[in-house]
Formats: sequence, C-alpha cells, structure tokens
Amino acid sequence: MEFFLYAMRNESVRRKWTELILESVEQISKLIQQMDVKTDEKSKLSSEELAWTILSLENGMAIFHFIAKDNVPVKLYEKALQNLLH
Repeated sequence: MEFFLYAMRNESVRRKWTELILESVEQISKLIQQMDVKTDEKSKLSSEELAWTILSLENGMAIFHFIAKDNVPVKLYEKALQNLLH
C-alpha cells in the first residue's frame, strides 16, 4: 500500500509502474485470446477488459489477504477467476 501511495505522488515512479501494468495487461489479454474465453451474453467484456479485471482482482485480494489474513476465504481468487472466464 505504501508503494501505491508513493507511486501516485512521484511522477517518474508512476510512469514506470504504469508501463509495467500495461505490459501485464497486454500479456494477460493475449493469454485470454489464446484461451478463446467465451464470456456470457451479459458480460461482453473484451480480453483487455478481462485482463484489467483479473489484475485488479488479484491485487485487491492480495491486499485484503495481507490485512485480514485467514479471514479471506480459501480459494476465493480461483473461484472468482473461474466465474470470470466461464
């Protein structure tokens, strides 16, 4: 969390971290395209939007796990990811 705040205040760090995030989103998006994930009719998320969602879910779950420890349900990330991709 501290680094998130630091990156938001420091423009050069923010730019570098943005590059890394965009690379991650691109890689995840390409993997999703290769998997030929079929989203349901309600979802309509593009592979890029799914990539952003997955990355955000991963980071958010990690933060909550570090804060709340064992209170975060086991395998919740896995279940959520399966629901997103099926």
